[in-house]
Amino acid sequence: MKKLIILIAILIQTCTDKEMEENLIGTEIRVNYYTESCTGVIIQQCYLIQEGEAIGGNGWQLLYDPIEGFDYLEGYIYDLDVTVSEVEYPPMDTSGLKCVLNQVLSKIKVD
Repeated sequence: MKKLIILIAILIQTCTDKEMEENLIGTEIRVNYYTESCTGVIIQQCYLIQEGEAIGGNGWQLLYDPIEGFDYLEGYIYDLDVTVSEVEYPPMDTSGLKCVLNQVLSKIKVD
């Protein structure tokens, strides 16, 4: 997740809004088959995700933000293509990022 935030920060610093919109590419993430209780602004359920080279490893990161357009069902591991963009005027105590589903790449049932 930290790598993704750094990548977005670099894109924002080096591109105009129009250039960023044209150059922003999807990011592949894996969403675990269960969520975990977490505390951001409020106590909530967070996705456990992997991204990039971490996909398939043992480590999972909390994703506090929703994934727009994603209909999560517990019990499935998902590989997703998402676009992450910066929110222009984010509410306080939020990540300031918006995650939008482009495509479900796979959905595997976990027993």
